[in-house]
Amino acid sequence: MTSRSEHHQTPGAPSRRTVVKAAAATGALLPLAAATTATAAATPRFLHGVASGDPLPDGVLLWTRVTPTEEARPGSGAGPDIEVGWEVAADAAFSSVVARGTVTA
Repeated sequence: MTSRSEHHQTPGAPSRRTVVKAAAATGALLPLAAATTATAAATPRFLHGVASGDPLPDGVLLWTRVTPTEEARPGSGAGPDIEVGWEVAADAAFSSVVARGTVTA
């Protein structure tokens, strides 16, 4: 295991604290975004929330489990694949997005 003094932040990259705060803000906002959709039945649900871990100066691990349909209960293996978007920002208001992408779940 390396000590904190051995980690060097890449110039221009967000700090570990910024990334963790952004991940926490993302997790807090995801249920609100799903609740505002007019077609709630078609909205993928994040029944397990969003978590983050293993923060490093140049990266962080984000984790969630999406339930795209009623029959796709967590752990069942049922249900269609779905594209999930993600964003990381330097601030809680997401006015300075530093990374974004999609992944198929």
